[in-house]
Amino acid sequence: MQTRPRAGSCGTQRQPTAAVSVAAPIRDWRDGQRYCTDFRNALMLIIGFGEILLQDAERERPANESAIPLLQEILAAARDASTLVGRLSEFSRSSDTGEIKQSVDLNSVIEQAVSFTKPKWDGQAFAAGSQIRVKVDFQDIPAIPGNAARLRDAITNLIFNAVDAMPQGGTLTLRTRAEGEAVLLEVSDTGLGMTEEVRRNCFEPFFTTKSVGDGTGLGLDAVARIVRRHHGFIEVESQPGETCFTVRLPFKQPQAESAEGEDAPV
Repeated sequence: MQTRPRAGSCGTQRQPTAAVSVAAPIRDWRDGQRYCTDFRNALMLIIGFGEILLQDAERERPANESAIPLLQEILAAARDASTLVGRLSEFSRSSDTGEIKQSVDLNSVIEQAVSFTKPKWDGQAFAAGSQIRVKVDFQDIPAIPGNAARLRDAITNLIFNAVDAMPQGGTLTLRTRAEGEAVLLEVSDTGLGMTEEVRRNCFEPFFTTKSVGDGTGLGLDAVARIVRRHHGFIEVESQPGETCFTVRLPFKQPQAESAEGEDAPV
């Protein structure tokens, strides 16, 4: 039986996913998934050929010096579009039908997400003149039933959100521990913090504080959806100089789902 979480260790303000309203799902999510897949495949071709052209241009410096920044811009735009399509794909899904859940080592998934996002929190931050330090504090935790790829997507979005909140640099910390019948993941940053209005609405689909073209407002909404599909909760606490997202995931599969099998909708 699922229970509401207690207050997190990072503070007292909370935003459980159970209290977050969600826009009406797309009527036929299968069509949305198909369109997203087709568009993403086209973007992969652009990215693939763009990387080849960029490599060729860099080998022939300085003859192609002027083309290099243009190719870099094209690749950056294509990668951003691919990320957006992935988030739209996540937003269009209304059920877990056919999604296989396995035993997941959450610490390993977090390590993968940290590694995959290094170009943003290390490379892009350094290029912008700031430095972001990443710390991990893992305790021994039991495996949880879940989808490792989707959990990695959720953690990736939390890392991206934290990095964006630290334009002048700072520290990103990821902690895990077991509490009761749940595994806790805390993702905290030393960034700008949120106003109370932003904190209350940050999980709403399409809600964003970024300027037009810089954000879709689907990142944290996607995180909340993934957490709910894993029968968990997410809460956020924030004040100037510190924001902490706490994710609670049960390490026991709910009985109703166990009885119906892994492919049963959540």
